[in-house]
Amino acid sequence: MTLYALPPSNPLIPSLATFIRSSGTALADWHILLPNRRACRALRDELMRQQGGTAMLLPLIQPVGEEDSALSLIAHPDAAPIPPAAHPMERALVLARIIKAAHADWSMARCLALGSDLGQLIDRAIREAVPFEALMDLVDADYADHWQVTLSFLKEVMVSIWPDYLKTNHRVDTATQKQAMIKSLTKRIAVTGLDKPTLLAGIALNTDDMVALARAITHDDHGLVVLDGLMPNMDVDDLDHLDETHPSWSQWRFLQDMDKTPSDIPLLPTAATDTRDRLVTSWMRPAETTLRWRESPIPDGALNDISLCVCQDREEEALTIAIALREVLEKPGKTAALVTPDRMLAARVCAMMRRWGVTLDDSGGEPLHATPLGAWALSILDSILAGDDPSHALPVFKSSFAAGGTDWPIDTPLRDRVREWEVWTRLSERARKGPEPETMTRLMPLLDPLKTGHQDIQSWLTAHVTVMQAVAALPGQGVETGASRLWVGPTGEALASLMRDLLSHQHLLAGLDLVGYRAVLAYFMAQQSVRPPFGTHPRLSVLGLIESRSIHPDRVILGGLNEGVWPALPPHDPWMSEAMRQKAGFLPAAQMIGQAAHDFMMRLSASEIIMTRAARVEGKPSLPSRFLSRLDTWLRADGKSLDILLKEGDQWLALAREYEKRHPDTQPIIRAQRPVGQARPEDFPKTLPVTKVELLSRDPYSFYAQRILGLYPLPPLAAPAGAMEKGIAWHSVMEHWLRVYPDGALPETAHETLHQLAQDILGAPDQPLIARTVWLSRFIALIPALVEQERDWRTRNSVQSFVEREGEAHLIGQTNLSAKADRIDRLREGGWAVIDYKTGTIPSTKDMAEGRKVQLTLEASILNAGGFKGIQGTARSLVYRRLAKDMNTSILDQDVETTAQFVLDRLRGLVASYLEAGRSYPSCPYGFKQDFLPPAAREYDHLARVLEWSGVEEDAA
Repeated sequence: MTLYALPPSNPLIPSLATFIRSSGTALADWHILLPNRRACRALRDELMRQQGGTAMLLPLIQPVGEEDSALSLIAHPDAAPIPPAAHPMERALVLARIIKAAHADWSMARCLALGSDLGQLIDRAIREAVPFEALMDLVDADYADHWQVTLSFLKEVMVSIWPDYLKTNHRVDTATQKQAMIKSLTKRIAVTGLDKPTLLAGIALNTDDMVALARAITHDDHGLVVLDGLMPNMDVDDLDHLDETHPSWSQWRFLQDMDKTPSDIPLLPTAATDTRDRLVTSWMRPAETTLRWRESPIPDGALNDISLCVCQDREEEALTIAIALREVLEKPGKTAALVTPDRMLAARVCAMMRRWGVTLDDSGGEPLHATPLGAWALSILDSILAGDDPSHALPVFKSSFAAGGTDWPIDTPLRDRVREWEVWTRLSERARKGPEPETMTRLMPLLDPLKTGHQDIQSWLTAHVTVMQAVAALPGQGVETGASRLWVGPTGEALASLMRDLLSHQHLLAGLDLVGYRAVLAYFMAQQSVRPPFGTHPRLSVLGLIESRSIHPDRVILGGLNEGVWPALPPHDPWMSEAMRQKAGFLPAAQMIGQAAHDFMMRLSASEIIMTRAARVEGKPSLPSRFLSRLDTWLRADGKSLDILLKEGDQWLALAREYEKRHPDTQPIIRAQRPVGQARPEDFPKTLPVTKVELLSRDPYSFYAQRILGLYPLPPLAAPAGAMEKGIAWHSVMEHWLRVYPDGALPETAHETLHQLAQDILGAPDQPLIARTVWLSRFIALIPALVEQERDWRTRNSVQSFVEREGEAHLIGQTNLSAKADRIDRLREGGWAVIDYKTGTIPSTKDMAEGRKVQLTLEASILNAGGFKGIQGTARSLVYRRLAKDMNTSILDQDVETTAQFVLDRLRGLVASYLEAGRSYPSCPYGFKQDFLPPAAREYDHLARVLEWSGVEEDAA
């Protein structure tokens, strides 16, 4: 029996290379089994490095941890042939079709996502040797109703439908194929023995097939198994309390089966223990024995060259890591790697390094759908799904991939013309100059092939590729120029390969509409990562936890050390609860924590370690990883604290913060001064609408930008109809209804008339879908209350109604006050009522009486001055009516004339300060609360740079 331990302080690949070269056996005679291809390449490179680059015969190095490994070459010769594995795309589509058949109303995207989770459950059952038939032992009645339905479906799929499909098509699961190869290799070793020195190392012994292989190799005279990360100096008490969360859990179970303890296993001859190993052993103690931390101080020198950076947020963490990586390049030959399970952090670091012209070797790559080409390909489908409005196609034609097609004029810049059309479309009708540009009229036909109804994946792919190549084709040249621009480089080749795979499985993709085709394409694009084949830096890399097991740079940066990230939370499984999985025989989810702990522990073998975490993530406080919390607790028990690591990390934080100050591309927001608009008195508008008075008084800068500078926000293209559009539509219905019945008692037909007007206006074909469905149904529900309210109002108060009346009165100097009143009613007792309809919140009577809401009050002033044509007299009542389910009403009918005059005089004084005293226009001088500022003020926040200066000055009372 030959077992060796490799303590955590010893890097796996260099230690193996040194051992193999010093073993006295020729390199070519060795057979090495490692977890993955990256580890195999790393060992090959390390052997060549230690050999000094001279020619040599390398050993046979093979991966056994990957599902597509070539172990069949060394399998047992008498073993039955292993059927080919089902293609991952084939299984995903078959499982999605099974789910779709059971739930026809579910979208293809949902079925694919659930099929992916189901495939992972199938793989896990195979890896952990849980027979599908174990599901039959789970009693439906033991679980909630929704779990009973799910469990019944699982039994049918996993026990019957999916195995029958594999058997009919002479396929097996990829995990089954790998497991069969491992078992065949194990059988060969047991029957015929090993004919050459065989070494197994770096393997996670958490599945039965791997444990059996390791045991077979161990018992052979030519076999060696290296348990990397095994802690030979663990206390007996620690061993008694090991559980799934401990990094040595799977190794301890393997040794127990062989009646061994870690202390029985010798070290690899070329390995040695040091203070770092004693540190790790105590650091990872089981929770039950952590009381012994008081008796075991931190070994002297164990924390040397380990630093911790607690950054303010993820942006600062990414910059700190990028600077630590960049500093390595100042030292020839030195290497560094970021190791993190946080893909978002990895992407941020890669982006920051590109600023310095350094492209990192990122093992995770970039998902195909997130690449520029992948996103553009999906945007074409999105534009078709959004409808015929050309504005939906702007992302297609504004992309750098778009060239206009063969018929586009050579001397006409495409994107300039597309932007001209966009600006013209977003301008109001009064602001438009000239006719509509013909840009989109000429470009939209390029999308026509995708507008024809297709039913199979081949037709959809053909149409999609045709459109992409037509849009990308260069003006005045053949359509083949589009192909030459798209299907090149790693991204173009990956997308072309994906489309070929879809064609090869077209028999599983019949009956697809455009929504389904888009879902299928987007799903498989998200599953495929793209990595540049060359051009990355040879000394810097970004690694996931699995990939990092075989790479041992000089400086290791352990990033994202927050709880929930490292270790990660157990993934959500929509198919089985944790209780169901454990009862079926699956390994507990806590084992994932143990594996994450093992990965963390093994990274501590680097000569220099920088640990980083963000104190806040997306604006919320985060918790440190349990690994950091453990170390902090141990340090405190030893009379120390994490400050000894934080002090070492301060140098990197200081460099990052200094870099932020000196470089504009990462400069933090500098709080600006409160902007103040300046204008000549004669520039003040000659007409002041009553709806803009509140804007002038509460946010003069927005008034200045809008009414003096004439800056109006362009409406978003193809924006969904919202509250403003709803209000306009409902006002229109009420206006037309009141014009039918301007005076007198309402007839019995008033209800039917209002209903018909609502149908004609809200249900018109040119109205958005939400108006024809939601808004129409809600308005119809209000009709009985509206008619009853109007009857009561006319019986007690109103004689005659005037709707949508425009009025104007002199204010001060050359400025007039203008308004367009929703409704003005002649009252039975004399005088007039000014009425306004609101679909949102209405002002209170107190707000009107105290002059905080002035629209109706100023309309009353115009009426009192005779500013509404055909209406003479005095306003006696101000009425707000809410068009909503509660039908609230606010009525001010006391001292209306006095209140109107008070508000008018105050407004005259305010306007006089601009006309006579040359008053400036500061931004938000009275505060920034959303309920204080009118909605129009929010449209100019970016122009006033409110976020850059608000909070610096004390708001005025």
